[in-house]
Amino acid sequence: MLFISAFHAQEVDDCVFDAEEVPENNQITSVLFDVEPNNPIETIVLNVFFWKVNDPNGNYNPGGNPNNDFTEYKVLEGVAHLNRTYNKYNIFFKYVGYDSFDSPPNTTLLIYQGGTCVVYPDFDPHGYGMIRRCQISDFWNYVNANNLKHPNAINIYAPYATEHYRGAASYGNSFAIVKPQDFTNFVNPHEIAHVLGLGHTRSTTENVPRDPQHPDFNASTTGDRIVETAAINRFTEPFSGTYPFVNLQTCEYVNDGSQTDSNGVPYVVFPQDVSNIMSDCSPCMMQYPNFFNEQFLAMRHRVLSNPTKFQPLQNTIASLYEPYKGEYYISGPVTNEPPLFQPGFRYRFRECQCDCPEPSPYNDTSFTIGNTTLLMVEVDETDFSSITHPNHSAIQILFNPPLPSSYGQNTRKCYDNWNRAPIGGKITKFNDGVFNANVTITTQDSTSINNPNLIQQLDPGLYKIDKLYEDGAIQQNVIYKDNE
Repeated sequence: MLFISAFHAQEVDDCVFDAEEVPENNQITSVLFDVEPNNPIETIVLNVFFWKVNDPNGNYNPGGNPNNDFTEYKVLEGVAHLNRTYNKYNIFFKYVGYDSFDSPPNTTLLIYQGGTCVVYPDFDPHGYGMIRRCQISDFWNYVNANNLKHPNAINIYAPYATEHYRGAASYGNSFAIVKPQDFTNFVNPHEIAHVLGLGHTRSTTENVPRDPQHPDFNASTTGDRIVETAAINRFTEPFSGTYPFVNLQTCEYVNDGSQTDSNGVPYVVFPQDVSNIMSDCSPCMMQYPNFFNEQFLAMRHRVLSNPTKFQPLQNTIASLYEPYKGEYYISGPVTNEPPLFQPGFRYRFRECQCDCPEPSPYNDTSFTIGNTTLLMVEVDETDFSSITHPNHSAIQILFNPPLPSSYGQNTRKCYDNWNRAPIGGKITKFNDGVFNANVTITTQDSTSINNPNLIQQLDPGLYKIDKLYEDGAIQQNVIYKDNE
């Protein structure tokens, strides 16, 4: 049986994406030019779901490197990275979970050799744990046929290895292949951009002129159909790992005269084109990753102009205020994990008051917001267990740029629960029957403060009862007990 080790599988910085999948522009250029860049634009929230792809024996072998293993922490890092990359253009990703599956034991062994796919008589020992270049189409068919996909999300499949490519995507299926070690670099946003209809910047048919009035202009109808990206064949030598047309120290394009458009005009390329996330120069994409404005706007337009395809994948701004796991305490014994929120956003949990032992509905803004911040979480927070919703607070997501005013206030979901038994407290008696400094203070332990007959046992007078809770909150009541 032919065995090829995953640890030595050839990986090159290439992305497998069928250029024919790029949707037609539908006069996208005129739409883009009508967008005012300083005005807020409609928000898009897309669900994203991850899959761990094991070998036929249920093993996931990251080559002995724990940094390449599939964990929920790595997945959340990937979600945070996508949001930090896309949020500036009001494209948001809502993490809706992950799952795993074992590869079938009878996967055809297809090896990419000399630019063609060679079929071997044996089954692939890795199955789809290592998705080879020639297996990608078969893999898409397999997950479709076996319903190994979330029907309402972009599905990211994470094998432990690939061969002859770095990542892959399918616009038609809303699928992507990204290994865990690439969740937080350019590969992840690159493949998601394909899912959203963006093509590679490289093209053999695009001409150099950027002026729509030039007779040779074709940038809006060929290649990636994005005018802002320069015409270019490619920066790398296919499958060699070399970049003969780039100074990798400065990420500047170096043309030896061999690269021209179809009219013999030398390409005009800037460092922003070399390091663009949709180019093929991974060293510069790692150092200076960027999208052009028109690319972001094109993705937005392609999502919004294709509701049949993308509407099932979309969610709401309100979903960003919901935890991805855990449960809120409502009443009774404490048995649940606290609610946890996905990283990649800047959160401010603000003091609030309302009659809401469970979080108030997103559309209910009638609660009172105080001036105290109980918890602040920055966009680059790495302790994901700390991103939880403190009791007696509401969630404020500090979007940058701010959401359009039509969304209303960005502080929502007040959680003000007093059902949990206090752990102690104190009773202050105002000895003169008025509020002054002549007081007697009695400290209470958990038993005495929770005594159901506490008030009945007090002597007549004016009191302040402070109940202390485990989360640090203090509930204060003032009572006047008379002789009756």
